[in-house]
Formats: sequence, structure tokens, C-alpha cells
Amino acid sequence: MQAARVRINPPRWDSNKVELWPTFATDFESFVEYSGGHRLVQLINAGTTNETLIPRAVVDAMAPDAVAIQDDEDEPAPPEAAEPEIVNRGQLTQDELAMDAQFYHLLKLSITGPGHDAILHVAEKSFITAFVMLRKEHGAANCLRKSALIQQLFDLTYVGKIAEFKQQALSLLRLVFEAKVALEDIIMACLLNAFEGDEFQAFKLMTARQIDDGEPINLYDHIQ
Repeated sequence: MQAARVRINPPRWDSNKVELWPTFATDFESFVEYSGGHRLVQLINAGTTNETLIPRAVVDAMAPDAVAIQDDEDEPAPPEAAEPEIVNRGQLTQDELAMDAQFYHLLKLSITGPGHDAILHVAEKSFITAFVMLRKEHGAANCLRKSALIQQLFDLTYVGKIAEFKQQALSLLRLVFEAKVALEDIIMACLLNAFEGDEFQAFKLMTARQIDDGEPINLYDHIQ
């Protein structure tokens, strides 16, 4: 029995609060992937890396016969067919191009402030074009975005459906590997997340920007 897909709403972002961009970007990419637009996200990330995004060992470890926990119906997930690498919009099908236009309007409705005004003027009403433009302005794989991805990994929870869990986990892992999250990023994310509350937002944003700019960081000096 096929598990029903849960309907979810796209995340929202007040672009006057630039420090919230990494979380919004990660959540919106996950929303697009969950809604069937994984090839659109793959195209957005095509210029980021040409290597295999998720190591084969990780995918194999999540294969139905390698996981002890089974669905309530004990129905294994169907095997996934390999897809060719996509590097330009010309490789999208007509349905995917229509989806690209649909996600552009959802993106526009999800953003308020200057970011909303900026994507009104893209050359074509394309989610891919608009999102790439926002990435260039606010960063694609910066420290705060990596921290948001790491937090999503920590929050990942199995709720009884192994096929759904595998889809959710692999979607998130794809974003993690695209962002090139390293051990140092996990350590820094844990340190920054230890400072909870609005009074630390400016500190966390400043520290993340210094990391992205390659400046030496001394957290102890910042805290004093």
C-alpha cells in the first residue's frame, strides 16, 4: 500500500531579516524536493559540485534490506532508477518547466521585503533563475546555512514509515553534501547554537560572516 504524501506549506521569509535567509533557503529547497522538484534543486546546485552528492555507502545503508525496521505494511521501497546529471534548463521536461514557473510564483508569495521586489525583475519567471539570484546575493553554502542543515539532521526523526524516512533523509543529505558540510562546520554549528535568544542573533550573524570571509575567529573574545 502506497503511503499518502503529506501536504505541506512553503516556508516564509521577511527578507529584511537577512540572518534568516539560510534557514529559509534550506527549508524552501526541501519543500521543492518534497513536492517533486528534485531536478530543479539539482540544477540550482549544478555549478556547486560535479562530484557524487551522496556517497554510495550512505545510500546503500538506507536500502530496505539493510534496515531492520520495516513499515507497518512491511512493504519495501521500490528501487530507485539512476538519473542522468542535469546541467541546464534545456534538459528539463515540459512538465518540469511548468513546475519551475509554479515554484517561482510560490517563492514570490513566500518572501516579503526587498527580496520580493528583487525577484520581480528576473528575466524569466523561473524559480531556478530567481533562487540562483537570491543565492548570489545572500550566499549558497555559508556558515549559517550549514548550521541550519546540521540542525535539521539533528531533528530528523523516524515515525514509522521507512520509505518516507528514506526519502526525507536522502533529500536532506543531498543538501548537506552539496553545501560541503565538514566536521569543523558541525563543531561551529554546535557552538553557535549554544547561544540561544534574540540578544545573540547579531553576534551569531557577525561570527558567521567572519567565517565565510576567511577571517580568524576567537569566540572567547567575542563573548567578553
